[in-house]
Amino acid sequence: MKRNQQSTSSTQDSITHWETYIDKDLDFSFQYPQSWKIETKLYDDNGSKMIFLDPSSISFPTMNSHVRIGLVNVQIHRHPEDANYIQKIYPQKRSALQIGDQQIPAIQNEEITKPNDTRTGMQDVHYYEAIFDYQKKWMYRLSVQPTNAQFEAYKAIFDQILSTFKFID
Repeated sequence: MKRNQQSTSSTQDSITHWETYIDKDLDFSFQYPQSWKIETKLYDDNGSKMIFLDPSSISFPTMNSHVRIGLVNVQIHRHPEDANYIQKIYPQKRSALQIGDQQIPAIQNEEITKPNDTRTGMQDVHYYEAIFDYQKKWMYRLSVQPTNAQFEAYKAIFDQILSTFKFID
């Protein structure tokens, strides 16, 4: 119990010095490590966005998030017409998750791949994401996909980022 209290305190100390990303178009914000590079791209005609957070400050030319190993991604796109979209896509891998101080309900999805996976960029990856919708208008997918060996370190930072996500009025 004492150990958890200490790690929570050190987490809050480290987040204090993070940068804040504010998206005024979609009314949300989150914090991320000060040394990370951030890149935002629109990817269709209806306002959908992809936000890449790069701990190595390396710019990648592709929009395919699976090829950008080690990055934290925030993908926002129009909510599908099907109200059960998330449940249909992730029927077996989901578990409940609460994000940020507003306790936004999300579904957690995890996938662990092997070194011989045939999908481009998905060899030996531990993919971890949180998925939720906002007012049935936008779908949010926050994810990280480090190598399996780096997963624990990246997950700790990703969880800190999720803890700071919030909608702004």
